[in-house]
Amino acid sequence: MFHRETDSKKITQCPDIANEVFDALEWMEHYTNTPYPFAKYDFIILPGFQFGGMEHTGATLYNDNSIFLNENPTLDERLRRSTLIAHETAHMWFGDDVTMAWFNDVWTKEVFANYFALRIVEPQYKKINHRLNFLLNYYPSAYAEDRTVGTTPVKQRLDNLNNAGLVYGNIIYDKSPIVMNMLVRMIGEENFRSGLQEYLKKYAYSNATWDDLIAILSKHTHKDLKTWSHVWINKKGMPEVICKMTNDTLIVSQKDNWNRGLSWPQTFFIQIKNANHSEEIPVLFEKNINSIQKKLSFHPNEFSCIIPNSDGQGYGFFHIGENETDSLFATLKSSTDEILRGSLLITLYENLLNHTLQANKYLKYMLSYLPEEKNPLLFSSALNYISSCQRLFPTDSKILEKALWKIITTSPNESFRLQAFRVYRSIADSPEAINKLQTIWYRQLSMPKCNLSENDYISLSYILALHQPEKAKEITDTQQARISNPDRKREYAFIAPSVSADKNVCDSVFISLMETENRRIEPWASAALANLNSRLRQKEALDYIRPALEKLQEIQRTGDIFFPTNWVRALLGEHFSIEAQHEVEAFFAAHPDYPEMLGNKIRQQADHLYRINK
Repeated sequence: MFHRETDSKKITQCPDIANEVFDALEWMEHYTNTPYPFAKYDFIILPGFQFGGMEHTGATLYNDNSIFLNENPTLDERLRRSTLIAHETAHMWFGDDVTMAWFNDVWTKEVFANYFALRIVEPQYKKINHRLNFLLNYYPSAYAEDRTVGTTPVKQRLDNLNNAGLVYGNIIYDKSPIVMNMLVRMIGEENFRSGLQEYLKKYAYSNATWDDLIAILSKHTHKDLKTWSHVWINKKGMPEVICKMTNDTLIVSQKDNWNRGLSWPQTFFIQIKNANHSEEIPVLFEKNINSIQKKLSFHPNEFSCIIPNSDGQGYGFFHIGENETDSLFATLKSSTDEILRGSLLITLYENLLNHTLQANKYLKYMLSYLPEEKNPLLFSSALNYISSCQRLFPTDSKILEKALWKIITTSPNESFRLQAFRVYRSIADSPEAINKLQTIWYRQLSMPKCNLSENDYISLSYILALHQPEKAKEITDTQQARISNPDRKREYAFIAPSVSADKNVCDSVFISLMETENRRIEPWASAALANLNSRLRQKEALDYIRPALEKLQEIQRTGDIFFPTNWVRALLGEHFSIEAQHEVEAFFAAHPDYPEMLGNKIRQQADHLYRINK
């Protein structure tokens, strides 16, 4: 293990990091019945590395902030590190031992790495609900791209290797493990494992395609895997699922909003409940079936509510009616089923984005539910959704500030307090909240049982500088002096000018980012661009949108595979105005023949502008 970390507290994490690597290696050897396929295994932890990790035979590279955790890390932070290590380790078998034949199948190495990552960490985290972890890890991220007009199939068409980096995104990292889980459920765990071992043996130190794998797995099942694969792998988008009652019959239908007439084979449950009854209805959509009818076992007059996708196994937009939201939120608060609560959180948020429920109602219910949630995975997910709702559909910030501050100061769970503080920090707008943050940053207010890390204080300094431009230089100079690690000092010196109160300084930062050499450390460049386009600067930052989009083709040529997406996310993520939407539209109007794959990256990151400005 090679690193440059100087913080003694972080260096003490080295044995834990090494043990997680050993655990992942042993798990993969056991599951695949294939010994580690190479001569040695080192790992190198790099400051400012542009990826979380990158697999190489013999030496895997990791980003320092991904591997060395803050003091008192949250469960989310620990899980992210563990799954990252597991992901890169799984690549030794899938990607390095067996490699895709061409980059249109690059997803075949990522699907295995992400699917196995969560399975590898299960023995390390015996107390968490791993089905819930899978649901909350992959479904929201997959939907974030699949709901947009820029979505793609899992297996994309690739005409030139120059565009290979544009294949990467949430679809191959997050949707593909969901699809893989469907495949395992469909053919059975033992059949899947046997077929996978045959696949690794047959194509060791060689190249293989997804069709090669499907051919092997087809020998272990009577299921029609080719038809199933054609829809889920080769076609973009997802179904819209609608549930309704007619007399004593539940009707469940799915439709293709791209008007291609597709049918998605899948299985999930719908729960029907009222004050006296609860019934789980299995739904099986097979080939060419898009509507199913099920008779209930109790009288329709007693019908209360429909809970779609109650087992969290279905994939799509589960449409709910506005008259159902009260009972669904009541179920969210009262149910003891963690999977159902997790699935409901996702479904309700997706309906918020699709305007089938109102933002003020959503936020009111979520703030009532959040303090009662004890599961750390669900708490974290709900908190993120609340933060997103406030960003996209702003309400009086004092209501949310008050609710979060109560959690910060009274929750018995230290991790909950810390996570609530980080959201409070990001959404704070009232003078009272900004004053509290300033007092905390100056360390004049002690945070009871809420230990902030150096990274927390660094993030807080950027936010305070943006909120208090008259103090921006004083704040950044003070924070710079507090940092001792030389790598982090360099990082802060690079990013801090992006929160300057001087428009000329901000413009000079933006102009500097137009030069390739100033984007060499991509996470720093993305952070600076995000600060320049902060939600607190939306009006003056409009002038940055078109030039930054014009630079995107060069970003693709000179940067690494994730940089085009990260660049556009940093640029547009905090813009919410109709004027910003018009800037994006004007860009596409000026470039009618813009490359489709790169254009999709813009459409994915601009999706929120079209949803909030409907």
